Amino acid sequence: MPNFVPKFTMIIASFLVASSLSSHADIRVTYTDSSPTDHFTVQNVSGCMLYKGELTIDFSTSLGQLVFDIDRNGWAGHEFSTNNRVHQPLTIVGGEAFVKNVTDVKDGDNKVTIEFVNFKHGDRIHFNVDVDDTSGAYHPSVSGLEIQGASLNVITPTTENNGAFDANAVAETDRTSCIS
Repeated sequence: MPNFVPKFTMIIASFLVASSLSSHADIRVTYTDSSPTDHFTVQNVSGCMLYKGELTIDFSTSLGQLVFDIDRNGWAGHEFSTNNRVHQPLTIVGGEAFVKNVTDVKDGDNKVTIEFVNFKHGDRIHFNVDVDDTSGAYHPSVSGLEIQGASLNVITPTTENNGAFDANAVAETDRTSCIS
């Protein structure tokens, strides 16, 4: 019997550690440059459900000083030919069931917030929108370099966590607590 207690205690301790690790979630956002519209994928890469929260992408800290170009006649377009200006309003194209609300994005804005609900492991939200570089240092199409440094913020009822886009156009939050 004396050997049983240490083994039992070790099993319980392992279970508690595993449980606490699984009570966290990561959100990954991937940006893909395309024409005529750019694409974002928001994915819950954790092992848990996020019942509600909001995710904000903020371009104000991006190397390319990115903005949303949603209006053909707006000031945000930086295309080579005014006859062929690319623009695209923000449109949810996948995972609509997880989207409760999206902030109204105007031409030239550099921030969007998406409220999400019942977002479980593996679920994805896809949206299209045109994004332009306003720094003048880069080509109008946006690659990983221009989006690098843009911030990602996820707020749930219990936590707030941040991340930033890297040179590969991917951002992940720090560990985000699940809501039970």
